[in-house]
Amino acid sequence: MKKGITFLFTMSIIIVFLNLHACKSETKTYSSDEGTVTVDRAGEEADITIKTKEGETFSMTVKKGELPKGWPSEIPVLPGGNIVFSQSAEKGNMLQVGIETKKSVADSLEFYKRTLTSRGWNVENEMSMPKMQMLNVKKDDSVAMLQIVEDGSKTHIQIILSNESS
Repeated sequence: MKKGITFLFTMSIIIVFLNLHACKSETKTYSSDEGTVTVDRAGEEADITIKTKEGETFSMTVKKGELPKGWPSEIPVLPGGNIVFSQSAEKGNMLQVGIETKKSVADSLEFYKRTLTSRGWNVENEMSMPKMQMLNVKKDDSVAMLQIVEDGSKTHIQIILSNESS
């Protein structure tokens, strides 16, 4: 069952990225053996409903240019960064932000490590690869995963925030 949810979730994100730049409004439904994904798009915002073949339903909203509702102020957008997408999922209390910047991977990582630890977040894990850094932090029952990737002259930062008990 988790494989189906992961597949549908991944499929929905790909669909939204491919379609979000258009300004027109439309609703489309995509189907697979795992279930359906319905995308209701209006400009740079999309409401997504995922229905698994087992009958579970998950809803999320994806936006460009703003933080999702409920995003904690203690996890700021990197100064000079632009929000290229944000999303909130109804089930699981999951929030996600994609940020694009011209700062380096190292500078971006340093900013988030310094900022988050000064605000009470504990670094749980850190992983380094060429052109990519990952950082997992925890505070109380909230966990955040940061992935910072170099892409040519830009750096992409993805932050996923969830509640550990969800």
